[in-house]
Amino acid sequence: SRNDQRHRSTITFGYDLPQYENRVLNAVAGNWQVSGNIRLQSGRRFSVSVSALQSLGSFVPQRADFAQGRAGDKGELGKLTQTTYLGSTALRWFDPTAYAQPAAGFQGKAGRNTLEGPSYRRVDLAFTKRFPFSSNRVDFRFEVFNALNTVNYANPVANISQATAGTIVSADDPRVVQLSLRVHW
Repeated sequence: SRNDQRHRSTITFGYDLPQYENRVLNAVAGNWQVSGNIRLQSGRRFSVSVSALQSLGSFVPQRADFAQGRAGDKGELGKLTQTTYLGSTALRWFDPTAYAQPAAGFQGKAGRNTLEGPSYRRVDLAFTKRFPFSSNRVDFRFEVFNALNTVNYANPVANISQATAGTIVSADDPRVVQLSLRVHW
């Protein structure tokens, strides 16, 4: 399945720090809330394809074929490796030379969703300080998305007809910090 993801876990947590009897201590350390979530997931499946549009009776993507002598190889590198293309360095996820253009009128033998992309790890945190007054309150919120600044790569270019085939050309957002003020009345 296109959405096959073997492992996925999301852990969400929240904790209200206690109120203190001492007014000064309570003003500094009281009325805080810490919350966040942790996401861990294995990579998404993808298919290796080619750009040649051949009349196969449908509009399904044209799957690649295995290169001569590489049947069943799939070109998996198992990790990111550096490759140089036109003077710039890119991160290669699979070896596109393991695949070839299929014969005219035939779908390639490479199979559907045979490769798995990079895994994903992300930690988001939020710290909220509540300032009560009369029957209202003001919340100051400090949020950090991707707190550990983990690089989460997207799937590689899967079309072997492109020069960037097998390389990863995009990633998820880096660490983002956000401040907010909210008034409850």
